Amino acid sequence: MKPKGLVCFDMDGVLVDWLSTWEWVYSKLNLSNAESMELYKSGNLTEWKWLIRDLSLIRSALNENMRDDVVRELLDDCPLMRGYQVCIQSLLDHNYEVAIISGGMQHIAYKIASKFPSKNPWARRWGGMERKIAIGEMDGFDSR
Repeated sequence: MKPKGLVCFDMDGVLVDWLSTWEWVYSKLNLSNAESMELYKSGNLTEWKWLIRDLSLIRSALNENMRDDVVRELLDDCPLMRGYQVCIQSLLDHNYEVAIISGGMQHIAYKIASKFPSKNPWARRWGGMERKIAIGEMDGFDSR
């Protein structure tokens, strides 16, 4: 059956009940990226260079120990919006495709997507679920 359409959600501040997943990590590490934000807003910093500065800021706070598992642990208790699961499930039930379009931290997008497994075995695809999450949390299935 052909989908009725596509509904895209931003993640930070929409599916995540916080300003951003980046800000959640900054808060946990007692950091501020205000300087980079001001440079970006004034046109003196590109988005790519802002990202590099933010990663360096986090890395320095973690004493160069910026591993995937460490960042995931910082994000584990990042608050999600109440009712997001009901909203997304309703869209899926009514034959809409759903996507998360975000500059937020990917672990949270995976966490949200893992709540909606498909009946298809996991397969590598652009924008898809990480294999270790599909195997570990979704019994080997892909997300919808």
